[in-house]
Amino acid sequence: MRKSKYTEELLKPLVNESASFAGVIKKLGLKLTGGNYRYIKSKIVELNLDISHFKGRGWSKNLRHTNSSSVSQCR
Repeated sequence: MRKSKYTEELLKPLVNESASFAGVIKKLGLKLTGGNYRYIKSKIVELNLDISHFKGRGWSKNLRHTNSSSVSQCR
């Protein structure tokens, strides 16, 4: 199996200073495509990096909710 170049040493500081998966992808110099998003997200999850500070999707940026209802109901 091929070794990934996206190691914990590379990803951890980028994750810590980013607010989303998209931010990490941009800092890596990659295009914001579905494949890059899925791969980088899977690496971050695999490495068990802390993403509790991520803000969410662009359309709901800075909005937090604790139930399964839509964000629009939280406004």
